Amino acid sequence: MKRLLLITALMGCIYPCMAQQDRIELQETLSETVIYKKTTTFEREGYTYQCDVQHGYVTLYNKKDTLTYKNIVYRDTGENYIGDFTRSKVIVSDLEMSRKADAIVDRAFTKAMADEIGKHELMITMLLSPFTGKVIEVNFNFTTFEPYARVPLHVYREIEVELKEQIHFTPGEVGKRLNYIMLAWLQKPKGRVPEIHLSEPPH
Repeated sequence: MKRLLLITALMGCIYPCMAQQDRIELQETLSETVIYKKTTTFEREGYTYQCDVQHGYVTLYNKKDTLTYKNIVYRDTGENYIGDFTRSKVIVSDLEMSRKADAIVDRAFTKAMADEIGKHELMITMLLSPFTGKVIEVNFNFTTFEPYARVPLHVYREIEVELKEQIHFTPGEVGKRLNYIMLAWLQKPKGRVPEIHLSEPPH
């Protein structure tokens, strides 16, 4: 009987916490209007982002970035790199790092945002150092009529910062010769799972 009462009491604590967290999640949804509908510079405290829009196609990146529109070339010859990234040893395959990058994108979106986005996929592009394999630049691509055009800027900023801090691959023999290594993928964010914090029981 005591055990049943204890379980009932705990459930009474858990559900209010879950409801409160759900309310917080619902507050952080997509914007009602399109944020990235024309070429614009967004200045925020500590960072500035550039949004380039051409024929409804958006390229969003940190204003400090210098490689977004630069061709990938061999550093020793200056010739454009054209080849198969998977077979030319540009990077060493690293499934753990790939999964970690996916998780970073998932966590940047609330569950409410992910639900609104539906099945639409976001293109994320990482530009890596050919010397260290670390992420040096990040950019995002989507169209003005997709839900991603209504995602607050701080979400993209969070992804950029986390990828730069946590992701690094090992450059392959070809990758080491390039001016930078590009890795891009499409992902449908799952959204972060709300955390439930229970108060410690009194001693």
